[in-house]
Amino acid sequence: MILAQEGDAEQGVIVGRAFSLVDTPPAAAAGELWLVHASGSSVRLLNSGVIEMIGPVTIQGTVTVSGDVLVAGNVSDQHATLADLRSHYDTHMHVDSRGGVTSVPTQQD
Repeated sequence: MILAQEGDAEQGVIVGRAFSLVDTPPAAAAGELWLVHASGSSVRLLNSGVIEMIGPVTIQGTVTVSGDVLVAGNVSDQHATLADLRSHYDTHMHVDSRGGVTSVPTQQD
């Protein structure tokens, strides 16, 4: 429970908490902050500095990333997935200036 100090909601003081043996809270490590929903979705501020979000996440607006984006699943937009685009690119060929057909592109890292 949080008590608003001198009526100021931005200056709250923790004065207690609800406790239940039936609905025990998740065991967050000391110093971490976990917000866990009954559905299993959660936001966790970990001691390592990582912000972990579990569950479906919806972001409205522009997302700016100043680092790498690592994806374990597929990346898609309203047209197709990145895997679809890569598959199409990897098999495309062109007619060369002598009427022949170019070979399939060579995969490069």
